[in-house]
Amino acid sequence: MPYDALGSDAEVTCPVCSDVFIPKRRDQKYCSPRCRKQKYQQEDRGKNPKNAKVSPSVRKENHEQRQRARELAETLFGIPPCERLGFMKTLIDAARSHDADLRSIFTDPTLLMASPDEPRLFHRRCPWTYRTISQAGNAYCRKFWNASVSEVVRGNAPEPQTGEVLS
Repeated sequence: MPYDALGSDAEVTCPVCSDVFIPKRRDQKYCSPRCRKQKYQQEDRGKNPKNAKVSPSVRKENHEQRQRARELAETLFGIPPCERLGFMKTLIDAARSHDADLRSIFTDPTLLMASPDEPRLFHRRCPWTYRTISQAGNAYCRKFWNASVSEVVRGNAPEPQTGEVLS
């Protein structure tokens, strides 16, 4: 039997989503189990942060990911310019189909928005005009897919036109 049928029809505001609801129990604070869970997850994250500053495993994982990104960028910019599009296509296809680590590299916001002021994100001895592998992948996807690299590697972008004429 709902709480309002017991004699109280006072509306309560959910502290998470600010929806107004009529509680079904005297001690109900949240409008839904989803809001209740979200509130407790936020509190848990505040008490036990899971980021690279406090977690050695996350720090190591980030270091390995950035190392692979630098190696891929060094390979990309080390091959002749006429072969770079083919290499990038191979990387994008691998990220789309099976390589979750590569997908993570391409969608990493730190690598996508890196500036030359952060030399640790770029391969050694690169000119200031070079990009991270994520930025190069994003430029490739914008040109050929008309979508961001994140949309392409996650499969949210439609396949680009091949240019073939079917009769």
